Amino acid sequence: MVTRKAGFYVLGIRGLTVLQAFLNRFGPQAIAFVVIDGDANLTDDFSSDIAAFCEEHEVHVLLRQASTEQSLPTHDVAYAIGWRYLLPTSAHLVILHDSPLPRFRGFSPVPNMLINGETILGVTALLAQEDYDCGDILAQEFTEITYPIKVDQAQAQLRPLYVQLVCELFDKVCDTGELPAGVPQSEALATYSPWRDGDDYAINWHWPAERIARFCDAVGPPFAGALATTASRSYRVLSAEAIADVTVESREDHIGKILFMREGCPVVICAQGLLLIREIHRDDDKHQSKPLPFRTRFLS
Repeated sequence: MVTRKAGFYVLGIRGLTVLQAFLNRFGPQAIAFVVIDGDANLTDDFSSDIAAFCEEHEVHVLLRQASTEQSLPTHDVAYAIGWRYLLPTSAHLVILHDSPLPRFRGFSPVPNMLINGETILGVTALLAQEDYDCGDILAQEFTEITYPIKVDQAQAQLRPLYVQLVCELFDKVCDTGELPAGVPQSEALATYSPWRDGDDYAINWHWPAERIARFCDAVGPPFAGALATTASRSYRVLSAEAIADVTVESREDHIGKILFMREGCPVVICAQGLLLIREIHRDDDKHQSKPLPFRTRFLS
């Protein structure tokens, strides 16, 4: 019977997936507590599903605002999964970060990796430290991706890696009573992935079409979607692809304009290449299906 206990700070489907797998393997008695919160930037933060799961299995669950380090039950290790809030640094707090650290420290690593065209994604388990994502690395797992790929597909490919890391580290805590020693990160290899807000969803039509297509996939559901703006209206581009280019006279003057309609789908001039928009809706009406006027210019 498992006598060690783990605590969890969880947000989103990653957190729910790990909790389900952890409970199935170690039992509810191995979970000391679960702290939850919501995220208005996601179409579904899964906070209600996590709370319902904990209540169903009689697991102690708290809202972030109601939890303090002193109020939490005794535990041998704690995991932060998808967590976006500051936590007190602790020798037994493990951060799960969805990038192959030390690259892409910070926020929105998966969207930023997809925009860049990275082919190797990863999840890193590291010890908490005062500076974010700089702690010693306990373990890492990697996965290879191919394009095109949407952000929810990439995140789904990472979820089993979260489960594997959390369970393997808890096995070691059960065996020895403590976490294994971590390996310091190389500062020379470190890169940073800044947070994204509403202004970062706008399509830059001066990018190559291939990069714009990756961008649309990278910031689609569960995020708000790539923003394409005309002089009078804003749209969300949820699906697009780069297609064969043509020679456009005075191209710089016409970037962002619809050049063709292909099977009812607009083809937009980019600085390099053409972008075929397969799915687009008005930002203020997701059910709007009227076709775009042919003489549409998207602003950069």
